[in-house]
Amino acid sequence: MQESAERNGLRGVALHDAGDFAGALSAYDAALEADPRDAAIRFRRGNSLVMLQRIEDALEAFDHCLALDPAHLEARYNRARALVQLERWQDALQALDDLTRTHPGIAEAWMNRSGVLQALGSHEEALASVARALTLKPLDVRALYNAGNILLVLKRFDEAGQVLMQAFELDPRSPDILGSLISAALKSCDWESLEQMLPAALAGMKQDILVMQPLTLLALSDDPSLQRHCSELNLRRTLAQMPIEGTTLSALAMKTYSHSRVRIGYLSSDFRDHPVARQIAGLLERHDRTRFEVFGFSTGRNDGGAARQRVAAACDRFHDVAQLGSREAAALIRAAEIDILVDLNGQTMGWRPAPYGNPTCRWSRHRNRRPRPRGS
Repeated sequence: MQESAERNGLRGVALHDAGDFAGALSAYDAALEADPRDAAIRFRRGNSLVMLQRIEDALEAFDHCLALDPAHLEARYNRARALVQLERWQDALQALDDLTRTHPGIAEAWMNRSGVLQALGSHEEALASVARALTLKPLDVRALYNAGNILLVLKRFDEAGQVLMQAFELDPRSPDILGSLISAALKSCDWESLEQMLPAALAGMKQDILVMQPLTLLALSDDPSLQRHCSELNLRRTLAQMPIEGTTLSALAMKTYSHSRVRIGYLSSDFRDHPVARQIAGLLERHDRTRFEVFGFSTGRNDGGAARQRVAAACDRFHDVAQLGSREAAALIRAAEIDILVDLNGQTMGWRPAPYGNPTCRWSRHRNRRPRPRGS
């Protein structure tokens, strides 16, 4: 039995290395039939499942590995990464906190922790976490890029420009870094730098290279065709990164809901002290409740302020889905049988299309708001 496990385990490694992840998975399953307590095979099986985009199954495989070998460092790290991909932010943060506490020398763990903290809206903590990564890898381009973007969110524009310039000097061909540099120059009123960088950025956009976010481009170009092209590029890129595990999406509901009132859902990350909340509250309050039932779905942080409370009170039902992964948020929205879902973010900061693009959620009707400038 042990010989069979080793033989199939080695075959799985070879198939995985060759890019045949389904074949590797079959080999690992055969190996586990012979020896179900082989932690290394459990770990490798999880890696093949990740490559097959079966993230939930991969998480289970890593859990099985750790049940057999709690000190398996790579399994602990890959488990945390799986939780990140599933957008289970609190679970991911706990896993990464545990990992960085016992192994503070893993720069990637600090960077992933920073990303989770950003998703949770804890930007100061996120900056401190990526700073720890930079003490371990001072010339890591991705860490510098992430630090610069966090500084932009914190409105520390001059510092952001300096950090992003370090990243750009290390990787001058990166369109993402160039786009963030342009945003930093724009927000810090560094017109000279902006004038130098803008021609290359606009030329890249015309060549189907997403250099900057649509909202940034609105401040730099009045070319409607270029603005639309930028939005299309950004949409394709965003949807390609959605955790939908390769499933073909269905745009419409499989059945028509039979409600006495039309159910309208409003999805936003800005149900807080923000212009969106202040402007939308009156509209929510004025819906004809004899004809419409209003649902709110908040994907952003809860500041506990008056604007948040007014929006929640204006909804017949209000759900905070900020801590949920995309699949869980989509399942909750689908269970509510929403007839019309209104995206109040558009392609602005906090935009989270996965809950309404996820295959667990099929819409009868769907509206997208046109991107508009944000106040804060």
